[in-house]
Amino acid sequence: PELQGKLIYALEFKYDRDLVNIILDTAESKLIDELDTPQNHEHLARLRSYINRRWDNIKPFKMRNLKVTKAIGSCESNRRKYTYRVKGQGKYWSEAGAEGMLRILACIKNRDLEQWLNSD
Repeated sequence: PELQGKLIYALEFKYDRDLVNIILDTAESKLIDELDTPQNHEHLARLRSYINRRWDNIKPFKMRNLKVTKAIGSCESNRRKYTYRVKGQGKYWSEAGAEGMLRILACIKNRDLEQWLNSD
């Protein structure tokens, strides 16, 4: 638990792979006595593997070269609506069709559908 905040800081604010590896190595070295179980070693190995596989996707929003100036998290708050609309009820979508549907749902949530419909 004492390293969780440091790991989040290294991932979210620094985005420093070397620092993340140092923290994970430190966590592994602290698995002593009652914490030194095969299950804890497996959890740590899975966390390390997840971070390595998803490193590019973990990159913080502010560090990406995006032209978006703000985000309100409409996808997070409407995840259920999106998944029901896109996945359920026997509907199948192409990638472009799914992206269009999600864009419409996001625009409705953000109250800027009219702007999108009138833009290029």
